[in-house]
Amino acid sequence: MNIFYALSYFFQISYLHKLVDSLYLWILPAILLLSYIAINLIVNRKSYFNVLSKKTPFLLLFICLIIGLIRSNNPEEKEFSSYIKIVQLMLLLFATSINIDNNKIRINSIFIFVILPFTFFALLNLLLWSIKYHSIEVEEISMGSAVLLSNLGVVIDRVVFPLGFGVNNYGTLIGAILILAINSFIFLKNFKVVHSVVIATCFLTLLLLDSRASLISSVLITAICIYIYKSNSISIIKLIPYIALFGPVLYMVAIPLLSQSTMMSGIVRNSEELATGNSRFFIWGIALNELSNFKVEHIFGYGEYGHFKSGASLIWSSFFGDYEKNELKSPHNTILSIVFDYGYVGLILYIYFLVDVSRKITNVWLLNSKLGIVFAGFYFYLVLIGITEATFGLYILQFNYLFYTVTLSLYTVQNLLTRQIQWKRNVITSTEKEVVY
Repeated sequence: MNIFYALSYFFQISYLHKLVDSLYLWILPAILLLSYIAINLIVNRKSYFNVLSKKTPFLLLFICLIIGLIRSNNPEEKEFSSYIKIVQLMLLLFATSINIDNNKIRINSIFIFVILPFTFFALLNLLLWSIKYHSIEVEEISMGSAVLLSNLGVVIDRVVFPLGFGVNNYGTLIGAILILAINSFIFLKNFKVVHSVVIATCFLTLLLLDSRASLISSVLITAICIYIYKSNSISIIKLIPYIALFGPVLYMVAIPLLSQSTMMSGIVRNSEELATGNSRFFIWGIALNELSNFKVEHIFGYGEYGHFKSGASLIWSSFFGDYEKNELKSPHNTILSIVFDYGYVGLILYIYFLVDVSRKITNVWLLNSKLGIVFAGFYFYLVLIGITEATFGLYILQFNYLFYTVTLSLYTVQNLLTRQIQWKRNVITSTEKEVVY
């Protein structure tokens, strides 16, 4: 059944109908997920509706996402498509809750069934690229050379993968899988051969994408996680919501300073790239200027693609040059994106969610430190990469599938571990009473 879940997840994220224009491939993921759910409901004779219990921050954030999708301002997307995304995500989350419950005895193995579908997806992209397959939906524009590979003597342009969804967006996803695989390899110490293949696949993909932010973030977070684990500095996890809020400020201070260092010359195309945060500082300035003129819409946001509805992205579209639909490009920052789409109410919910996630990770850590540190690594990556990318909403659809899957796993695992500990305590108490009598 675990393989069935992984296979269903793979078809959900891979969008194979881009390769072959087939209605069957388009609806196949939903059919597989429904089949997985139905089989488990029949065989195990359980309702699984406890998936919704004790997950208030998670559910509030999910409801916020649904409302934003219903109010989507994307002119390229039909309203029906938004509803399809919501249904697909709900099916995936229900299937994930079943998979976790089925593996509660082998709880340390839950990550492998999340990592595998994305690894298959990355390997498929590498295969299609190697045979020079081109998808009609991929933009055929020059992305410049791959800086890191050039430094290694391999002169090649940045690769736009056939089933990718933008170089930076795809890099954001692969970076998240990389950090999950590295931390699982180091701390959980299971499926070492599989995790080694995953790490190699992700590393190669990021080099070809020239996704330096994802690579650097993965290395940095791995070092942080090792320090937390060895020094038992669990309190550092409380910094997660603060990084999300104040990380962009530190980024704007640190990056121009680094641009003056000769050490950085090997990982940037030019000094201007660092000095302007690859033009992000200009984009953020435009976004902040729009948001500084308070409007009623800023309370609850404009809905998905709120930056387009507000008119702000029309101003910064020129920074994206020859890209198609550059007027739809996000502000490349999670906090700004949330305010545009879901307003200040959405931002408050997001920070509340991150605070609760920090508590849940701490609780998991106290019961199973190896699982806790793997979860911590993912959320550190989420907020770090969220400084320069819009990681909430469905701008990076596959990344958000991963985000909601890992988040549901965190909440479910925390509940399972707490119940297991409580059960053991009850058994011990009961045994002690019998001995006394």
